[in-house]
Amino acid sequence: MSGAQDMVLTSDSVISGWVEDFGILNLPFLFEDMHQANEVLNSSPGAKLEEQLEEEHDTVLLGWWVNGFRHVTSSQEIQEPSDLQGMTIRTPESQVMMEVFENFGASPSPMGMGELYTALQQGTVDGQENPTTNIIDNSMYEVQDYIARTSHIYQTEPILINRTLLESMPEEYQEAIIETGKELEQEHIEMVETREEEEWDQIEEEGMTINDVDTEVFREASEPVYDTVRESLDEEILDDILEHTGQ
Repeated sequence: MSGAQDMVLTSDSVISGWVEDFGILNLPFLFEDMHQANEVLNSSPGAKLEEQLEEEHDTVLLGWWVNGFRHVTSSQEIQEPSDLQGMTIRTPESQVMMEVFENFGASPSPMGMGELYTALQQGTVDGQENPTTNIIDNSMYEVQDYIARTSHIYQTEPILINRTLLESMPEEYQEAIIETGKELEQEHIEMVETREEEEWDQIEEEGMTINDVDTEVFREASEPVYDTVRESLDEEILDDILEHTGQ
């Protein structure tokens, strides 16, 4: 945004700290799968979010890349939301994500990823939630015994570029960068899907107990968050997404 970095691969939860409506994407059970999410984000809801980002922060969203669905790891077994009652769960600094876990009965504790492993190791937090890639890459299987396959939030990973920099390039370079960012969306989805299958095998091999929970119970427990978001964020964008997904 300031131009200190030319490009960045980030997350919707991080962007929501500057463009609050990106927090809509952190709503639980908003998308069925990565392909549906990509289709919606390349239609009017995504265009509205991209416009806010560009107009307010001099930043162009080149592609809606992905980080996958988020799941809960913990020091004790989780089968349903009531099992989270009283547990301290690390979340990103996303107001919507924090409210999701408050509705599950947990105490959300936002902190950076760099602090998380030690916090889990020392018992400062009881658990956390992340896509499988982050769980593997940060060796959370060393300090957590259980993982509940909740798929509660879909995590987009937008790739951004400073607008002033982009517009300073020859037009043919601008077109090449913009087109490539979009072209690689589908390839990135396929890469993440393939890697997730491998990561679930690795998680099991590392000794974590995988719980296949009834996601409908978690969906019902998180429904009040939608009402909260309607009061604080752009209701039209939310309704547009729900219309596209048939909810």
